[in-house]
Amino acid sequence: MSAITKVAIDTRDLKKGKTGTYFYLQGLCNAFQKQTDEVQFYYIQYRLPVYQGNNKLGKLVEHFMFTIWKQIVLPLYCLVFRIDVLFCTDYFLPLTPMPTKKIVVFHDTFFYEAPQHYNYWWLKTFHYLAVTAAKKAAQIIVPSQYVQTKLIQYMPAVNGRVTVIYEGPKPLAQQRVAQWESEIEQWLGGSNYILHVGTLDHRKNLQNLVAAFEILIQQAAPLTNSVPNKPTIKLIIAGDSPKYFSSNGKGALMETIQQKGLKKCILLTGRISETQLSYLYQNAYVYAFPSLNEGFGLPMLEAMQYQIPIAAANNSALPEVGAGAALYFDPNNVQAIASQINILIQDQEVRAQLKAAAKQRVALFNWDYAATQLKQIFIQVKNSKT
Repeated sequence: MSAITKVAIDTRDLKKGKTGTYFYLQGLCNAFQKQTDEVQFYYIQYRLPVYQGNNKLGKLVEHFMFTIWKQIVLPLYCLVFRIDVLFCTDYFLPLTPMPTKKIVVFHDTFFYEAPQHYNYWWLKTFHYLAVTAAKKAAQIIVPSQYVQTKLIQYMPAVNGRVTVIYEGPKPLAQQRVAQWESEIEQWLGGSNYILHVGTLDHRKNLQNLVAAFEILIQQAAPLTNSVPNKPTIKLIIAGDSPKYFSSNGKGALMETIQQKGLKKCILLTGRISETQLSYLYQNAYVYAFPSLNEGFGLPMLEAMQYQIPIAAANNSALPEVGAGAALYFDPNNVQAIASQINILIQDQEVRAQLKAAAKQRVALFNWDYAATQLKQIFIQVKNSKT
């Protein structure tokens, strides 16, 4: 038996847009570079571009190429290089029989909890390929105890093979985008702002955030302001439409903003760069996270990294990740959302406490530790007889 465990990593997600799964894989790959003892890593590179448009033919071709990649290319690679463990971070493993043991990452269970937000045929394919393969996996990695509980609830057959490994935050961006920053500052006009980061998905509950923001505006909550007689608070929502049309809440969000007459004090940035996002985090006064469901909630880590006082929903994985570094609210109660945000706006003592708690809390999440945990799982799986 070889003392070295040969682990192949499917890096296809690095060819896609910079979404949460991209940064998850990037963070682990960077950390794996330091995990050279006992494990030899093979990074399987996808050479073709990944189509992400809306053309039906383009989508069909992309699904076909994805299936070929997962069901033929990855198994052949593992066979040729005599790989001990194949690691895929995108829910999908090969169904093709192979001697290599397989480990997959499930970031959430939304496909069970909110099937209405997915295309019917994609969902059928997902259950046939991803769920079926996962039930045969040596291990399933999840980002939170919440996802672990839900996955076992929906897939009892995997009980005992689901392991929680927390994610780490993205590295802080150092560059500047001077012209864009100037435009943001001009729009703010000296006001501070509440920040939310994420796709404009229905489950992000952004219409309730806008309704809560309207209450704050009506209350004229005071903020430290360098420009007298100007609006003291605005709202910036950074992100764009989600991948799946049926989960797209952008239209409803824009309609709500229009109906409430809040266009002048709410900014939808659309898709922005990591450098631009870093600027928004650096200067935010409050971070609001009103989601109805999160498998982990990476923006919470990012906000803690910048020591922004956080008000978050009291559901799914958010209290598990944020612990004592945030205030929590019922996301279905608009008044409760507004009240908790207002505390963060006005109470300097609470703000200071949460900033200190955030600094301690975020230090517990890092990719090096996640990579170390995974390395041990790779070795254990390789040496197991099942």
